[in-house]
Amino acid sequence: MGKPAPPKDLRRHCRVPHASPIDIGSTTNGEAKFVHATLLEISLSGMRVEAPEPFPIGTLVTLRADAIQLSGSAVVRHVSQVGTKFILGLELTSETREALIGFSLTD
Repeated sequence: MGKPAPPKDLRRHCRVPHASPIDIGSTTNGEAKFVHATLLEISLSGMRVEAPEPFPIGTLVTLRADAIQLSGSAVVRHVSQVGTKFILGLELTSETREALIGFSLTD
């Protein structure tokens, strides 16, 4: 038998590697949570970040990445642990996507 086909990439937009600091915060049941994280990849619809602790899937988070002049919000769609860190898949809200359009990550 042959090898199984690799999984299909269902992403709508290509990812661009971009390592820079990003601050992520949320408030759940009146409790505020704030972490300093590292932006790993970004696209027009989302981003992948490395954080010191996880956020629950479905959490609305606020973002601030001064290096790319972006502040806005996103929803946590994926969380996986890698060693002592957590990789978060974040889907940008429509307002944050609009703020990102026109910004060049190669500048």
